[in-house]
Amino acid sequence: MVEKVYVVDDDKMVLFIQEKMLSASKFCKSILKFSDAQDALEELKDEKANEVVLFLDINMPYMSGWEFLKKIENIEPQTKINVIMVTSSINPEDEEVARSKSLVIDFLIKPVKIDHLNQLKKHEAIQHLF
Repeated sequence: MVEKVYVVDDDKMVLFIQEKMLSASKFCKSILKFSDAQDALEELKDEKANEVVLFLDINMPYMSGWEFLKKIENIEPQTKINVIMVTSSINPEDEEVARSKSLVIDFLIKPVKIDHLNQLKKHEAIQHLF
């Protein structure tokens, strides 16, 4: 089970649903939810866990998921960050860009479902956390 999951999405309903899915699938021990990407970035800078999983929305006001990714790529966190891009976008370019980023391990279309989470548990990048 993942020790800590971050969920960054400007939609409070999405945050609620993802929290329920993560809990129901026994994906993690703790969930940190952020509707403001800057708050999540500040928290990540101070993160002390060995490894975290981060579910990141692409389309957010003030700081997009792409901008957020660029910022976490440029900080030197003490923690390994595994990013799963989560979006309602059906633009194939979004998935292509996401998969080209070194921190991104997967790309999901909203809503995140228990089946998605169960598949992620088998993902080579994070399966050792379960």
